Parts: sequence; C-alpha cells; structure tokens
Amino acid sequence: MSQQSSLVYKCPHCQAKAEIGDEMLGHVVNCPQCERPFRVEAPPSFPISDDEAGSVIRRGGAPEVTNPVDQERILLVLHPAVLKRRIFQTSASILIVIAGVVAMFWGIGITNPWLGWGGLAAAVIGALDLVYWWFKSLFVTLTVTNRRTILRTGLFAKATSEVNHDDVRNLQIDQSVVYRMLNIGDLRVSSAGQDTIEIRAKAIPDPEAVAAIIREHQD
Repeated sequence: MSQQSSLVYKCPHCQAKAEIGDEMLGHVVNCPQCERPFRVEAPPSFPISDDEAGSVIRRGGAPEVTNPVDQERILLVLHPAVLKRRIFQTSASILIVIAGVVAMFWGIGITNPWLGWGGLAAAVIGALDLVYWWFKSLFVTLTVTNRRTILRTGLFAKATSEVNHDDVRNLQIDQSVVYRMLNIGDLRVSSAGQDTIEIRAKAIPDPEAVAAIIREHQD
C-alpha cells in the first residue's frame, strides 16, 4: 500500500498556505482560510545535470523536489525617479536644451557663429545634466521579492541592505504635495523602531503599491 504525501500550496486569492494531499492533484479544492476554490496543479519538474543525477543514484535516493510555493520570486525591481524628484531642475534642463537647439539653428541660418556655437554648448550642457541624473539612478536598485526587500546602491563601492517581510516592524511612506502629484515618494523599511531604518529608498515610483506588496507577503 502506497503512502500518501502532501504538498503546501498558496491560495491565489488570499495568499494563505494550505497543505493538500497529493491525491487531490488536478482537482478543485476550497481554501481553508477564505473558502474560495482553486485548482491543485502538479508542481513542475526541473532538469538536473548528469553529475547531479549520478550523485543521486550513488546515494540511492531521489532528487530533492522543492515546492515552487517556497521558492523566492522577484516581484518588483525599481530605480528612483530622479528626474521627477528634481522636477524643477529637470524642467530647466529641458528648456535649456530646447533653447540651445533653437539658437544653434538660428545662428546657422543668419550665419552667426557665436550664436550657433553658444546654442550648441547650451544644448549639450542641458542634455548632460539630464543624462547624468538618469544614469545615477541606475545605480540605486530596490528589489522586492516574496520574502524580502533589498536596496542596493553604488557603482564601484556597493552597499546592500535588506529586510525580511516577516521582520518588518516599521513601514513609512513620505510624500510631499508635489511628490503625491507625481506619484513618487520615499519608502522607509525597518525591522525595529523608528530610530533604526535599514532601508531608505528615495523617490520610488508608486510607493503605496510597493508597501502593499510588502504587507501582502507578511505572514
């Protein structure tokens, strides 16, 4: 007589964990928490290398199967909206680029080299300012998985801070009136009190949605 086993699934409706016997594979069951139905699918299989297979055979066992529910999955990868955070400086740089291009072509049209070269210089300076701040934002990355929040900063000297969702004790969102209009804000996450903030992510797009995901994946 074969021995029945069970797998742990996460309800797609309420995210609660449910232990279900393998005899229910392919059937529709009700979540024990929210009582809404979902189908029990068989976990996918993954290929292993010949060396791994040989090692398993030598041990006389079977490959270890990892429940896909327990695997860490990346849910969000965000960079700060630096150009929105510097909205007035960004607007000024865009205006400088436009005015510089207009002056450059005007100078060419009236054969005035000083106006042409001056317009070109202004356009280049404005464009370099925009590119610099955009490029700088790429080296600040906020990653949210189903288990933790991770902030990585730096280009050559990198720093990483992370907080497990289950350990979050303090979750703050700071938005000024302008930030709220632009739908950006500062997100602060810590596993202790307000005096110890492990993650400070500035000018994150849609911070309310990020905070909601973190709360959703807390046990």
